[in-house]
Amino acid sequence: MLVVDETQTDLAALIMADFRGLRAPTTPSRDLVDWLHYRARHVAERTRQVVRSNEVETHRGTYPAIDEIAHHLANGLDVSPRLSNSIRTKGSNPRADLMFNQWQVSHFHLGPWLDNPRRVERTGPVLFAHIAADRAILLDVQPHGSWTQTNLLRILLRIDPTTMHDIGPSGATTLTDTDHKTLRGKHSNATVDIGGRSYNPPGWAIMASGDSMRFRVLADYLEHLIGRTLHQIQANSLPPGLMQQLAGQIGVPVRLGVRFERGLLILYEKNRGLDLAAPNMVVA
Repeated sequence: MLVVDETQTDLAALIMADFRGLRAPTTPSRDLVDWLHYRARHVAERTRQVVRSNEVETHRGTYPAIDEIAHHLANGLDVSPRLSNSIRTKGSNPRADLMFNQWQVSHFHLGPWLDNPRRVERTGPVLFAHIAADRAILLDVQPHGSWTQTNLLRILLRIDPTTMHDIGPSGATTLTDTDHKTLRGKHSNATVDIGGRSYNPPGWAIMASGDSMRFRVLADYLEHLIGRTLHQIQANSLPPGLMQQLAGQIGVPVRLGVRFERGLLILYEKNRGLDLAAPNMVVA
């Protein structure tokens, strides 16, 4: 069975569709990692369970936009007009939002809609939220610039203890929010002390390059998955149901491609419209 690998061409097309006008292509691996950061910062249009903290509840009367954001996240609607300006001005820069890279915490502006339907008024206070594949936890409303406020992670831990890994009792010295700001500026990681315990933040880690480790891992896993799927097709070792569908059109070449759909990268066979595999991490 003839197999044609079109995955790299498809990935390049996805990346350049978003980066066209922002920058020229560099290397395929670098472009992919940068694009994963870009796509995740946009918050994919997926339905999510939305959880509001007690702190957010106290702000709902003052900021009606909180309920709008919650509705959009719950129903898989576009929230990008309320996201950071860096999505528009620094879209292809993976270091445009280091808080997001390190802690997986996004922020949303709460101002009214302007005449431009794709933009809302920028605000001093912003809504901070932890966005995962199928869940959004609205943490608190705090001043713009609270990028290393560890109390946001205290709230997150209280609501969902599974988001942070407990690594043991705190040390003799507890880092302040200012300490975390200094370390992040140097692309250095640190545990967060909460209630006498030390925790790894939910965003996995920030790398010396400023990249988020989770997107480096996802890029590596995608490349592994492409190679494994190609081998399975050539060795006739895909699951029986998939092999039967491929073999049903034995004279038709297999065209392996990749598409991006509602935050998920999916490997599929183009001639038959058959989904073959998807990474086990959503580009949230």
